[in-house]
Amino acid sequence: MSRKASTLPRSLASTLMCSPKALVSSGGSAPSIPTLARRLATTGDFAADGLKDGDTAYGPDLQEAVKRFQQEAVLQVRSDVWLRVR
Repeated sequence: MSRKASTLPRSLASTLMCSPKALVSSGGSAPSIPTLARRLATTGDFAADGLKDGDTAYGPDLQEAVKRFQQEAVLQVRSDVWLRVR
């Protein structure tokens, strides 16, 4: 079953699509990584215990979760992600 972009949880959509944004690629980091991980955990795409407290690295498990979410939401699947920065 796929999720359409219009049915994305509002909190996850805001993490992925708000400005100002920075492109985070494999091995990169961003302060909003923990928020992304928590929100992907609520959709079942990422294990809730998959990120250690204070970890801001965009690691392989989180990348796979993002790709899985993108595929299910009928979005362009890519390993890097635009994240809100503060």
